[in-house]
Amino acid sequence: MKIVTKNTIKKECWNLDYNLTKWINEHLKIYRDDSKSIVNLEYHKFNYNNKEYTQLQILNRLIDITDYLISDEVDYFIYDEKLETYKNEMYDLLKLIHWCLWW
Repeated sequence: MKIVTKNTIKKECWNLDYNLTKWINEHLKIYRDDSKSIVNLEYHKFNYNNKEYTQLQILNRLIDITDYLISDEVDYFIYDEKLETYKNEMYDLLKLIHWCLWW
């Protein structure tokens, strides 16, 4: 288990956007994989852009988005319309399933 200290957090804060995305990515992967035996991830349905998605589909999409956002392809110091689109989709989807992320 990683011990979190104030110094660790301070180091992460210089690029909190990246570290937050990385944290979400790592935790969603573990949540998706570990919760499958406990939670029916296909039970909850959500509407997004006039289409219906299961919690599992949204989790998978969030993981794809965050995989991209923390990849070497992305330069956080250069504004890019594609980054903005991915970031907005990430938060829109996360808002949809936020209250379902437990077991």
